[in-house]
Amino acid sequence: MFPSPAGSFHHLATAAEQAACLRAVAAALAPSGPAFAVLNIFDPTHLQAVVGEPTVLGPFRRTCVEQQREQEGDDGGVVWRQCFLLQRYASPAAAHAADAGQLCWERHEGWRLRQVAPAELRRLAAGAGLEVARQQARWAGGWRRGDPCEEER
Repeated sequence: MFPSPAGSFHHLATAAEQAACLRAVAAALAPSGPAFAVLNIFDPTHLQAVVGEPTVLGPFRRTCVEQQREQEGDDGGVVWRQCFLLQRYASPAAAHAADAGQLCWERHEGWRLRQVAPAELRRLAAGAGLEVARQQARWAGGWRRGDPCEEER
């Protein structure tokens, strides 16, 4: 099995990069016979951040300071360019309170995340010689299971 955790596939910012990744996965899985690759892709609305709205996870606080939607090359894909302020506090309570006296460090980090709809993922997988055996997605309408899941976006 080949897992791709936490939406990491979205960090490949062009269809060509995503296709190359899937070809590499197919090549790595081929010697072992039938195998599975698990890709965690997000609904495009989950790729977008709200500028100025912090997210706290344990002692970490992440705040989007800038976000821009851009068209990516000839493939027509949409890429979200985001800049975040990442902060590490001494405790989760300090992170929730944004207690400057408990701030351990902070840095800015930029991301580019490419949207991938279910139909596009199936097309990219087929081009790499992979078959989508099952796809489930939590899109705006909630959890659905299907083979393959319904066309969306």
